[in-house]
Amino acid sequence: MKKLLTVVIALALVGSFGFALADPVYIMLNTVIAPFSSLTINSGNPTVTVTVGQPTTVPYAFSGNELVDISITSDNDMNLVHIDVPNVYIPYSIAFDYDGEGPQEHVAVSNGVPTPLVDTNGVYNLVGDFIITVEDGFYLEGEYRDIITFAITSR
Repeated sequence: MKKLLTVVIALALVGSFGFALADPVYIMLNTVIAPFSSLTINSGNPTVTVTVGQPTTVPYAFSGNELVDISITSDNDMNLVHIDVPNVYIPYSIAFDYDGEGPQEHVAVSNGVPTPLVDTNGVYNLVGDFIITVEDGFYLEGEYRDIITFAITSR
């Protein structure tokens, strides 16, 4: 009797496995990550005071999640223009740290030309700086200004 009961239980288990298994079921996982980017120049202070003949280092921070280019554009073609005498100007240059890692060499900026930030597979958390160097010389007294625009565009 004990042997018969064991055989019946074994057959029931084997039979139930053979008939109870379902076909595999699959699901597809999907998500969408929205693009974002955030650029901060000079810790949010919109004014940078420069000195003739001296380099001025300005910090920046950029975070984002898509491959981007940055365009740096001067309203006055990289010249500080006298606010009272518009035909008087002081040339300057900008060298930018495109990889945001500091000691890397700064690269000269071409006014308004889009330049790729370092390729980090589209994920950025850069903290770097750029250097503004105002040409040394003697200039008319007074206040000089320029506006620099930083534009981030996706590649």
